[in-house]
Amino acid sequence: AEHANQSKTHFLAAASHDLLQPMNAARLFSSALSLHPALSGDAQQLAKQVDSSLRGAEELLSALLDISRLDAGALNPHQEPIALSDLLRELAEQVRPVAQQRHLQLRLHLPEAPVWVVSDRQWLRRILQNFINNALRYTREGGVLIGLRARQTNGQSTWRVDVLDTG
Repeated sequence: AEHANQSKTHFLAAASHDLLQPMNAARLFSSALSLHPALSGDAQQLAKQVDSSLRGAEELLSALLDISRLDAGALNPHQEPIALSDLLRELAEQVRPVAQQRHLQLRLHLPEAPVWVVSDRQWLRRILQNFINNALRYTREGGVLIGLRARQTNGQSTWRVDVLDTG
């Protein structure tokens, strides 16, 4: 069973790595195409959607590669204090042009004081980015709300990240 698990991990790593190369090339082409000045509005929108879909597939392959590294013990999380509210503001600003282009309202509901967590910055960023991107991707009208909500759990104060959408 252990040998089979190691073989699976090795296969996932190799396949993910090999698939990422042509995916990166396809993304470069689709990105260049979406920025081409000769494209009409509809064709440009379609090119941007292709680029967005390729980016999503690329992110999934990257996640598979990370999972295989984690299984193999080759990827260790780097725990550090992170200002969660600042990270959410940064992510919201990065996707704000996408929301505006799609005529969606993007709102933040964050406490005035910073909220701190201890986590791996890259992994946490990737997870939150995925939630936000999915909310924007599948919302046709209305908007997306990104917020932090204080909660009491077993007498302890905790925080919950909400990504709410009308899609």
